[in-house]
Amino acid sequence: MIKVSVIIPVYKLPSEYLRACLNSLIAQTMQESEFILVSDGAPEVECSICEEFTSKDARFKFFKCKHAGVSATRNYGIEKAQGEYITFVDADDWIEPETCDTTYTFAKKNNSDIVFCESILHENNNEKCGNFSPLPISHFSKSNIDDVIRATLFTESIKDVSIPLVACKLIKRNIIIDNDIRYSTDLQFSEDRLFNIQCYQYCKEFSYTNQFLYHYRIHTSSATRKFTPNAYSEYVRFISFFPPCIQKEFSSYISHEILRCFFLSWSTCYMHKNNNLSYIKRMQELRSIAGSIQIQEAIVAKDKRKTSPLINFELFLFKKKIFFPIYLHGLKALIWNGLK
Repeated sequence: MIKVSVIIPVYKLPSEYLRACLNSLIAQTMQESEFILVSDGAPEVECSICEEFTSKDARFKFFKCKHAGVSATRNYGIEKAQGEYITFVDADDWIEPETCDTTYTFAKKNNSDIVFCESILHENNNEKCGNFSPLPISHFSKSNIDDVIRATLFTESIKDVSIPLVACKLIKRNIIIDNDIRYSTDLQFSEDRLFNIQCYQYCKEFSYTNQFLYHYRIHTSSATRKFTPNAYSEYVRFISFFPPCIQKEFSSYISHEILRCFFLSWSTCYMHKNNNLSYIKRMQELRSIAGSIQIQEAIVAKDKRKTSPLINFELFLFKKKIFFPIYLHGLKALIWNGLK
């Protein structure tokens, strides 16, 4: 019997990252596992690496698909999975050798539908991590689950950094299959957070191990570093997919996420060096977003204690329809990008 299915989408990444990922899988101590590699129209060099590992270890299964995006690729992996539990690993990340064994044993011991573990974030030779809890949690209370949903919607602390990730979760396959939960192919961003929360809604037993088992790599080709046209609208689209009960109960956290997306869109779109629109046009677009009903309502609903005094002051100005900080930040970015 296959205990754990690990699903890995593969598409355009450095060969050394892919090899590091697959080497961490081949080192897994659990033999009753399978590693489902799904090419999302990946280049031949990456496919050949996948085929190489498939010949080394019978636990690897390699499938080639036409390029359809990471959501469709993960969904294909779900259809192929045979394990009692499913977990996901991105092809540029890696996991500890005991990951499958540790999370599966913890799940069976506590009769858990979902187990989540901790991750270490790697960026430019620096590491950061946090603990959702200093101790393992065998059975989540309603307040524990609410905390997880809040942190999935808006991660306000380093201690919650692992919660929104598609990784770090071991999910009983029946939860996914029986409730027809899949990654939305209509979303460019945050499809993982939507998927996670949908799983939580059908989960009866939830547990947490405080072990650091997943290594998340942040690099220059990561989605959060790329130029993204219409970034703000793309970032917040996932919110509309939540049922009204989630939107109502967690409205304050959703408001914070809307504002986070707004500020993030400055660097990834409107003030990004690859944006070919004029400075004036970009600032006008940002001004229009800042004055929109969605942003104005989010400013009113947010908790001021969760943002810095400077951000609170700028949001106060936006609420009063005073937008000069946008032009100042844009001018600063224009000068900075010109010097780089």
